[in-house]
Amino acid sequence: MSKGFLIIAAAIGLVLGHGCERASLFDSDQPAPIQNSGIGPSGEIVVDVEVQGGFAGVHRDFTVCENGYARYVDYAAGGGQTDRMLSPDEYHALVAYFLEKDFFNLDGNYFEANVADAMRFAIQFRHGGREKKVGTDGLHVPQNLLDLLTHLNEIIDDLNHHALQLDFRMDRQSLLPGQFVNLSLTITNSQTKTIQLASGVQRFEFFALPATMAPLPPLDSPTAYAWNYTYGKVYIMLMQYTTLAPGASLIFQAQWDGSGNNGARLEGAYLVGARALTSPGGGTPLQPLQISK
Repeated sequence: MSKGFLIIAAAIGLVLGHGCERASLFDSDQPAPIQNSGIGPSGEIVVDVEVQGGFAGVHRDFTVCENGYARYVDYAAGGGQTDRMLSPDEYHALVAYFLEKDFFNLDGNYFEANVADAMRFAIQFRHGGREKKVGTDGLHVPQNLLDLLTHLNEIIDDLNHHALQLDFRMDRQSLLPGQFVNLSLTITNSQTKTIQLASGVQRFEFFALPATMAPLPPLDSPTAYAWNYTYGKVYIMLMQYTTLAPGASLIFQAQWDGSGNNGARLEGAYLVGARALTSPGGGTPLQPLQISK
């Protein structure tokens, strides 16, 4: 099999997500240890892989922060995402693989001229005060970059394949004064074995963004929310684990009257979503809500 075919196969896998049934790369009967006292991004972004282009207009992103928070987002599908906290061993193995493949000595660009509708990959890596960004269309690349793309595809495939099933629902798409919108998030273990969800006391979030910020702000920054359910609420810093049997679900619900975090009523087009603040966890595709005064 030619190198060109291999890199195209790896690229397709990276774009499409998980494939056939298989065991997890990071499989364990015990919950993964958490590197900090919370679930979510912290510190600088160490790995960022952005994929854009193709006939279908793909736009996806895989990010790992220095605290081990790993996230995969499908922007073209409304911002649905899968995330989990990597264990220290998993995180250090990923960093070591970038170093082993001599990423800092790659060229900055590996693109073929006059190629239409190709996928475009932007891979960024930070380590030890150094930073490197490599762009490629995945057609002709050196072996070490091919190996790295294939390895990243395997991690993303694993992340997606073992993701929770998240179902977010609203009972209306427009909100008039005096009305409430009912929100619900159902978290389901779609795997064939029991899993343990690691989290803080806060296990879920509902939020709204101005439609102009679609689909998500960088790393889900709460400061970008026009409204979020837990704004102003105080949660103690305590890790907890929730056992979820195969097919079992957790359901979280809330009501919202269309007021922003500043107390003033919002107006215009907004996008509403929900997140499971657990590991594994994730976020739902966003749904439109029109708010009138």
